[in-house]
Amino acid sequence: MANIDRPQQRLEGRSGPARETFRMTPDRMWLNDRLQPQDLKLWLCLCFFARDRAQCEPTDAALAEKVKASQQTVRRSLQRLEAEQFIDRVMDGRTRVIHLHPEGDGKPIAEFTLRFAG
Repeated sequence: MANIDRPQQRLEGRSGPARETFRMTPDRMWLNDRLQPQDLKLWLCLCFFARDRAQCEPTDAALAEKVKASQQTVRRSLQRLEAEQFIDRVMDGRTRVIHLHPEGDGKPIAEFTLRFAG
């Protein structure tokens, strides 16, 4: 068998191999019929920008570039996420700060019944 060399990706400032990152979507978000698939993608992008914080400050242009959508689509998704109380947007001087609220409106959601094959 031939030994195939694969390039090691490196994170800036780190000496070891790169680690894959991931984002999570709350059940109450993907179960919400008022949100569209691109809203979930935008939520994940906002979490990426937040980097373990409860807020982020990306521009519409930066979000649009990351999710490969128009700025208008990003603005509509932000409006839906805000209407469902998953985010709120406030101005801090000239910077827009987006606060993330994975609990949404906080209302209980229907529980799933797990069934086991046996």
